[in-house]
Amino acid sequence: MTYEQLNSLEVWRDMPTITLDEMSSIKLMNRVDTKYVLSEECCLELLRRAVGEYSVQVIGDVRAARYETLYYDTPSWEMYTVHHNRKLSRQKIRTRTYIETMLSFVEVKNKTNKGRTKKKRITIPNDVFDCVANHAEARAFLQERSAYAPEAIAPALITAFDRITLVNKAHTERLTI
Repeated sequence: MTYEQLNSLEVWRDMPTITLDEMSSIKLMNRVDTKYVLSEECCLELLRRAVGEYSVQVIGDVRAARYETLYYDTPSWEMYTVHHNRKLSRQKIRTRTYIETMLSFVEVKNKTNKGRTKKKRITIPNDVFDCVANHAEARAFLQERSAYAPEAIAPALITAFDRITLVNKAHTERLTI
């Protein structure tokens, strides 16, 4: 589905909304993730079923938010290789820009051998998205939080995607599509 099609889905008319400010208590920077692959048809059916139990995050009138993510890695692709080889304890370093708000972050994500994801991040200026080692605050953050020296990593892979975020009524669970 295109960005426009996602944001114009009929299901949004009946689903309550939640704003970014209201989401501030549901960041889930320490969490357990479960991932599924769904067909578009199955996903739309699940959205219809979620109407009474979940709210959809909105930024303005946008329900499918755009993201750009840049993953950093070593010249030998060490972080990718560890992930590919399914090592349980591993780390990712990335920058992410949320297009609707134009907020950018540098993030260090640690996956534990118990399947828990622990993420730490700081806001960065948009113009250091692809060169965090050159920004003093980002560099200090990486030196403190990362297993990799800032000068040992470089941009490796960029992704762009649209994401729908749902939050349950109790504000204890977040679903991203």
